[in-house]
Amino acid sequence: MKRGFLNTPKAKKAVEEAHQPPAPEPTPVLDPPSPVLSSLAKGKEKATDDQNEDVDGDVQLGSESGSESEPEQDTAAGAYGAYFAMHPWGDPSQTLHRLPPAVQKLYGTKKRVIFRQWPRDPKGKPLLPFAELKGKSTPNGFAWGATLYDFYHVRRLPALPGAIAMMPGSKLAKVMKELGELETAKDELEWAEAEADPREVPVTDMAELVEAYERRANIGMFNLYSTIDAIRESAPKRPRILTVYNQHLAGDSSDEEGGEAGEEGEEAEGVEDDAAANDEGKGKEAEDGPEAPPAEENAAADEDDSMAGDGAYTDPNVALDARWPEPESEDEPEPPVSIPPPPVIPVSSPFHPSHYPPPWPFIPFANPQPPVLLQKRIPLHLLPQTLYVHDPYNLLPARQRKKEDDTPWLSKPDIVRKYTLSLSPAVRKQVEEARKKAEEDEEMKARTLVIMRFARTKEQINNFEPRIEVPLPPYQRRPTKVEEGHLYISPVSKLGTGHHSVVYKAELELPRDLLTEPKLCGICMRNSMREEIQRLKDIGRWHRMMHAVGWGPKGYVGPQPPRSQADIDCLDDVNDPSILEKDGEIVEREITCVVPPHATPNDTLRAIEKVGIWDAFKEKIKECVASPEGQADPSGVKQIANEAIVEFAREGPEPRSTSTPIVSAPLVRINPKFNYQNPCYPETVCPHKQFLGPPPVPRTAKFEVAAKLSIQHDRHLAREAENYQNFPEHFFEHWNGYNLIPPIHDPVPVNALVPQFYGYYKPVKEKAKPKHKSKGEGEGEGDGEDEDDKPAPPPYLSPILLLEHCGTPIDPDSLSIDDQHECTSLLLRFHEAGWLHESFAARNILAQKGSPTETPFMREGSEQLSFRMIDFGRSREYKTSGERMMEEGVALRLFGLHHGAFMR
Repeated sequence: MKRGFLNTPKAKKAVEEAHQPPAPEPTPVLDPPSPVLSSLAKGKEKATDDQNEDVDGDVQLGSESGSESEPEQDTAAGAYGAYFAMHPWGDPSQTLHRLPPAVQKLYGTKKRVIFRQWPRDPKGKPLLPFAELKGKSTPNGFAWGATLYDFYHVRRLPALPGAIAMMPGSKLAKVMKELGELETAKDELEWAEAEADPREVPVTDMAELVEAYERRANIGMFNLYSTIDAIRESAPKRPRILTVYNQHLAGDSSDEEGGEAGEEGEEAEGVEDDAAANDEGKGKEAEDGPEAPPAEENAAADEDDSMAGDGAYTDPNVALDARWPEPESEDEPEPPVSIPPPPVIPVSSPFHPSHYPPPWPFIPFANPQPPVLLQKRIPLHLLPQTLYVHDPYNLLPARQRKKEDDTPWLSKPDIVRKYTLSLSPAVRKQVEEARKKAEEDEEMKARTLVIMRFARTKEQINNFEPRIEVPLPPYQRRPTKVEEGHLYISPVSKLGTGHHSVVYKAELELPRDLLTEPKLCGICMRNSMREEIQRLKDIGRWHRMMHAVGWGPKGYVGPQPPRSQADIDCLDDVNDPSILEKDGEIVEREITCVVPPHATPNDTLRAIEKVGIWDAFKEKIKECVASPEGQADPSGVKQIANEAIVEFAREGPEPRSTSTPIVSAPLVRINPKFNYQNPCYPETVCPHKQFLGPPPVPRTAKFEVAAKLSIQHDRHLAREAENYQNFPEHFFEHWNGYNLIPPIHDPVPVNALVPQFYGYYKPVKEKAKPKHKSKGEGEGEGDGEDEDDKPAPPPYLSPILLLEHCGTPIDPDSLSIDDQHECTSLLLRFHEAGWLHESFAARNILAQKGSPTETPFMREGSEQLSFRMIDFGRSREYKTSGERMMEEGVALRLFGLHHGAFMR
C-alpha cells in the first residue's frame, strides 16, 4: 500500500471522526485526560477565571417547556468535557478497526493483519531490540495498539529488505526519536503521538439489563411463570410458536390446575425448539465429553483424552483423585434425603418474602427468557458470605443418574442447604483490607456535598443572567458487605459432565443494590429549579439578592449602598451551603462540578467517579497530613483539602459594554426539592420514571451463572478455586485495542482471559443423626457401644464453584484464522503471567457470540466470537521456560499454526 493513503479525503474524514471526543463508555479511540483537580483550596470558589469558546448547550433554565431542545454551541468543554459529549448513533471510529478495502481483497476472510509499513532512512542506523524503550502496553505486559492502523512492519536494517520486525507505533516513535529519524516518517510520528491510551472497557451495564427485565415482568410478560397461583392461572397461555419446552412447566403443584397445566406442558413438549434439542441431547453428549464450562478432564488416566486424540497435554505424574461411582440403576430406590429446616430470614433481609411484590417470585428455570447473564466482576469483599442453595432435586451429592427427575419444580419440596464462602488465608486478609477501604470511601462520599454549577449558554450570558448552582441530595451509601445470597439448581440446566465434576447453569439471587444504584431524575431537578427561581421572583427576594451584589438587568451596575440585614439574610438563606446537615450528616468537603447546560445529575455523578476525584482527594490529604518534620497537621488538612472544583465545561466571556465593567456574574445557589429514586420503594419514584414500568420491584435480582460441583474425595475443585483467587487482575479484564503476542504475527483483541469468579462455597456440616432401632432392640444388653449405635454420617454435599457462564466449547476446524489466533493468544497470555494450564484442549476453550462489553441485542446479531479459557484444576505456576514450550507446541498444533521467529 502506498504511504500516502492517509492523505486521501476518505481517510482524513475517518481520522477526524476518530479523534472527536469519545462517548462516555465505551470509546475505542480517545480517552479523557488523567484525573487532576482543577482547583483545590480553602473556602468557596465563586467564579471560574478560565474562559474559552463554546461547545454544547441544551434546555434553557428559564424556558417554560420541559422538553429538551437541540444542542447549541454555547459552552466550551472543560478539562473533562468528553464525559458530557453528545454523540449521534453509531461509532465512526470503527473504520479504523477494519482493513482498507484494497488490503482486505489481498487477505480474503482474514480481518486482522499488520498492513502498514514504517518508512526508514536509507542511511539510518540498525534497529536494535531497544529493550529499555517500551511503547504502550496493557497490564499483561504485551505491546498494545489502539487500532489496526497502529501496527507496523519495519526494517531492522534499512538496506536489507528481509530483516522485518513488527512493532506498534507507540514504540517505534520512541525508537526513531532515539535514532534521530524524525523527517522520514513525519506522518507516522504524528499518528503515533495522537494514539489513545489503553483503558479497561466495562461490560454491559448490569443495572440497565436488570431494569429492562423488571419492566417486562411488571407489564405481565412473565406472569405464566409466577409462583403465585392466582397470577399464573389468569395469565394468557403463550401461542404454540412461542412455547419453549421446560420440564419445570410440564405440571403444577396444585391438583386443581393439573389438567390445564399438564396440557400446556404436553403441548410444549412437542415443540421442536433449539432449547428442546439441547436438553434432549445432553445425556449423549455428556458421555462423549463436557458441553460447556466442562469439568476437569483426566487425560493421563483416559485414552480418549490422550495428546494424540485431541491435542491435550497433561502431567502424567498427576494421579487421579476420584472417579464417578457407577450410575444408579433405574430400579434402585433413591437414597433417603434429609430435609433440613428452612432458614429463618429476618424482615430486614432483602430476601424476606414480604419484599416480593406480585408477580414475583418466578418459578426457577421455567421462563424461556432466562435471568440476566452475570458478567460483571464482583469484588471479593462483596461476595455473599452465606449462600442458601435451593436443591429440590438433590443434585448437591453429585451422583450420576441414568434418568433425571422431571418432576415440576413446584411439586418438589424445597430443600435448602446452607453454604459459606471459603477463601484462602492470604486472600481473606486482602478482602478485609478491601472492605475497610470501601467503608472509608463510603464515609468520605457520605460527608461530601456535590454541587452542580451550570455553565451558561450564550443567550443567558447576553441576558446577564446569574450563574446557578444546585447541591445534590445526600449521597446514598453503597453496600460494603453482602451477608447472604440464594442459588437455585435444577437437572434441566445441566451444561456438562466430566470425569469428576458436573456443571449446571444456575440462577443466583443477589441483593438488588449490589449491582444497581438509586438515580436522580433530571426532569424533576430542572422543574424544581424553575419553580424555586420563580418563587424567589414572586416574593421579591430574587431582586433583593441581585441588588445586594450590584447586579442589574444590564449586568454590573457598580457599588451599591450598604446592604440591609434583611438583604444579607435573604442572600445567605438562598446560598445555604449544606443541605446534608439537615439530614444528620456532617459535611466535611465540597466538590463543585462545572457542567454543561444539558448535564443531568446522574451524568455528573458518573463523571466524578471516572475522573478519580476521590483518589485525588486522598492524595491531597496525604500531602497535607504530614508536615516537613513528619508530624500530623490536621488543621492543614481542613484548610487545603475541603473543596475541589472539576471543570466539565467553560463559559464564554461576559459581553463588553461601555457602561459596564467586565466582571463575573453573581453565583446563586438554590436548593430545589428532588431526591434519589429507588423502584424498590414506590413512594420515591416520580411520574417521569414510572412510564418505564410501574414500581415496586423486589429488593433482589436474579442472574444466570455456572455452578460447578465435584464428586466425593476429589481435590480438583478446591485447587481450581484457589487458582482463581491467585490469578492476576488482568485475567478478568476487557481492554480496548489489540495486543501483539509472539509468535502470532497479527494483532489480537484483549478480552478477559478466564471467566469471572463469583465465589467458592462449602456446605455447613449437618449434625450426624443416630440410627433408628425398633422398640426394645438391644434392651438388657451391656453398656458397651455397638457399631450400629453410632450416628450415621451426614450425606456428602459437594462444594460449589460459581463462575461466569461463557458459552460452549469450540470446534477448532470451524474457526476462522483470526479466531484461531485469538484462542492461541489466550494460552500465550496465560504463560506470560507465569502459569501452566496442564490440560489444554479444545474442550477447555469456550466461545460466545460478541463481547461481554456489548449489549445483548448487539451480540445477538454479531458474527464475531469471543473466547475464554477454563478448567484450572491442574493449573500451576511454572519455574522454567522449558515447561511452557511443550504446552505452546500443543496449542500451535491444535490450531494448525506454524509461525517462524518473531522479531520485536
